[in-house]
Amino acid sequence: MCFLYNFANTRRDELFANRLFCYRSSYRLLSAIFSRFLSLKSTTLSVLLGFLLATEGTAQSTGPAYDAAGNILLPKGYRSWVFVGANLGLVYRPEIQAMTSREAARAETMAFHTVYIDPAAYAAFLETGTFPDPTVLVMEVFRGETRDADGALKEGTFPGERLLVELAVKDPQRPTREGSKENWAYYIFPGDAESDPLASAEAQPDSECFACHRSHASHDNVWVQFYPVLRERRRP
Repeated sequence: MCFLYNFANTRRDELFANRLFCYRSSYRLLSAIFSRFLSLKSTTLSVLLGFLLATEGTAQSTGPAYDAAGNILLPKGYRSWVFVGANLGLVYRPEIQAMTSREAARAETMAFHTVYIDPAAYAAFLETGTFPDPTVLVMEVFRGETRDADGALKEGTFPGERLLVELAVKDPQRPTREGSKENWAYYIFPGDAESDPLASAEAQPDSECFACHRSHASHDNVWVQFYPVLRERRRP
């Protein structure tokens, strides 16, 4: 009986020692991985995050998509893309090229803009400082509201009714590029709070959007100067 008791205790001690060794080995391995992770540069981590976002789920887009007529399709799930900035009530000076008839009409409304970029393009921009082919930026345009339904606000402005959705797309391979030599194209999707935006839209003439962006946008036809997330990457 004494022999059996000692044998059982010895076997239990061996199992405990083996488990303790495994736990310690796993801890050392996880510690090494975590230390390596912390040693990566912030840019590398950002690129890795962008890659994970770009490959996560079916809601994420890998680039522009077009219908049979060559019109661009409104991306699905763009609100889960990288949010780069917002602005309220921007109005161009009357004498500059940006002040088209459409922009003049928009200036009469206190518009609230929210802007997103597709995750794959964002990751490439962080790595290289340039916008890759392709790149998709989505801008939602809302009416600026100062009164909420419950009357809780005293001051301030918030995004109210959605007026439309606009796309800026860098895609040299777009199917309706005839008549344009530019890599960037711009699209407008009408659709307010009462209806969803159109499923597809044709490219605007270069004279409507491209010329203004080329003259006044701070980097590669993108208003980087207005978007903090992108502006930080371009800062010397």
